[in-house]
Amino acid sequence: MKQLISLMVMFVMMTGVFSACAQSEQASEPIREMRGVWITNVDSEVLFDSTSIVEAMDYLSDRGFNLIFPVVWNKGYTLYPSEVMVEYFGD
Repeated sequence: MKQLISLMVMFVMMTGVFSACAQSEQASEPIREMRGVWITNVDSEVLFDSTSIVEAMDYLSDRGFNLIFPVVWNKGYTLYPSEVMVEYFGD
């Protein structure tokens, strides 16, 4: 189970990196630096309100962050309803 979780985390992280690289190839100027931040739900209310999410993205963008990794899995559960997780792991 721990291996599966590790693979899922790596997949999410690499998806963000590949997505940023693909976007830079389409842009007129390549990304010179990648800056990422992991947003958790621990001691933070950012992920629970759409206004807070927009404000956080604006804040991070203004400071040069171009990769965002929101937590979606904690203590064996997804933070948001997931049909995929229910299909593979049950309730």
